[in-house]
Amino acid sequence: MRAVVAAGDGVGGLLLRIDESHRVDLEVEAGRVSAVVQVGALRSVLGSVDVAAGDITLELRTVPDVGHVSSTALGPDRFVARVVPVHGRT
Repeated sequence: MRAVVAAGDGVGGLLLRIDESHRVDLEVEAGRVSAVVQVGALRSVLGSVDVAAGDITLELRTVPDVGHVSSTALGPDRFVARVVPVHGRT
């Protein structure tokens, strides 16, 4: 899923909620985007990046697990959280 948000002085973002205790957030505040994961009571910032003021596109998606060499069992999906690059902007 994608969302266009204004990076500036306000607070906003995009959230992928699994249940009340499990989620992945892209939080935008004061020109900075942070990827935050929550598992139970543990909430951790995975990384942050500064962004220019103006509209930016955030993306959260899942990627299916492909299994392991020694097993056909599949693990949980992987999450991808990113700021989508805008052509011509750095």
